[in-house]
Amino acid sequence: MPKKTTGQSYKELSRQLDEVMAKLQDPETAIDDATNYFEQAMELIKQLEKQLEEAENKVREIKTQFTGE
Repeated sequence: MPKKTTGQSYKELSRQLDEVMAKLQDPETAIDDATNYFEQAMELIKQLEKQLEEAENKVREIKTQFTGE
């Protein structure tokens, strides 16, 4: 089951993704475990993309406030 990722920083989520990817790349990882790690990785990527999108929107909003565009 994927770890809960709500409220975690981008840095923490990225660290977790690195750990999961290392497990996926380990040739000793059983196929059943690999599918669980893959699911975890996809959830982490989803959360990271969401945070990036929120940051991009905030930058656009700030830019608009200062440039009037």
